[in-house]
Amino acid sequence: MLLYDSSSIIIEFLFFDKPVVTYQNTTPGDYLIDVNSSELIGPAIEKVLNRPQELMDNIRKFSDNHQHYRDGKSFARILDAVDDFIANYKGKIKRKPLNLFRKLQTRWQIKYFPFGPHYTAGKRTNTIHKYLFNK
Repeated sequence: MLLYDSSSIIIEFLFFDKPVVTYQNTTPGDYLIDVNSSELIGPAIEKVLNRPQELMDNIRKFSDNHQHYRDGKSFARILDAVDDFIANYKGKIKRKPLNLFRKLQTRWQIKYFPFGPHYTAGKRTNTIHKYLFNK
């Protein structure tokens, strides 16, 4: 049982077929018990601890609609996808093109140029700078 207000953890908790009590939830549904006053929290907790059949059916329906791969075979599907990638795609995918203009544009926006006469990041850099530019 989980007692929460509004968060994505509610969805994760429902995937484990666990009942949830929420306090003033922004998106209440029939798959959880939502209360609007603190006096109703205790009775709501007692209700979900009994795991009423209608609530549990709604939780399962919600979970099945949002997570289609709850059959316990997710790891096997991952391994199949890795094997398929190795057999059919590894070494065949083209590299992403080098986008120097975008890199320069990003550096210009944040004013980050770790080179040139004004760059003094540290002692080693200063030594390199003197060696390169003050001959």
